Amino acid sequence: MSTITLSCLVVGENPYENAFEVDIEINKSISKLKDAIKEKKAPEFDNFATDKLKLWKVDISFEEENKKLELVNTKINVNIKDELGGEELPPLSKISKHFPSQPADEHIHIIVQRPVETKEVHCTATYGRKSEKFLWAVTRGQITLSALKTRPRTRFAFPDGTEDEHIVIIRENGKEHVRLVDDEDLACIIWTQGFKVDLPIIVDTCRCGGDFL
Repeated sequence: MSTITLSCLVVGENPYENAFEVDIEINKSISKLKDAIKEKKAPEFDNFATDKLKLWKVDISFEEENKKLELVNTKINVNIKDELGGEELPPLSKISKHFPSQPADEHIHIIVQRPVETKEVHCTATYGRKSEKFLWAVTRGQITLSALKTRPRTRFAFPDGTEDEHIVIIRENGKEHVRLVDDEDLACIIWTQGFKVDLPIIVDTCRCGGDFL
């Protein structure tokens, strides 16, 4: 039987550090490829059924810098179909239909999408002299700065006329204070940790364009 080697990457992981290879016979089904990937990623993938995985055929070169490689390396919530040109692979389809021969070396061939996961963000927010704790349960696609900013609004009395653009969120990391600039900053903090995430933040209302780093 003809066997090919497919280079795979899980959504949200570093392509330079976390890409992995799977050997599979081309007469097997995509479902069997899912089995092989789940086995390869044990014990990380032990907590969900194989059929919950989604596999996407892509063609992303490692040989030189390109937009797709940049996106998969830097964007947590990348749109696999629209931004990476991905084709979702049906579970009962034969591998040979999509990969009739060995695909190019030094390319990512398969993007692996896990089941929708939820994170428990345990947030301690400080505004002035007042602190409040709240729980924020989110999926990867729900992680936005705008969504986070709605939580302090219900707990603190901000000056009249305060809009989202005036609310500054600063993460406390030991003695270091880091201002969260965009959704990617927030997603990187939350999605690189376990199910339960502790997120101490300082909330400020800036209407003068000052730097609170």
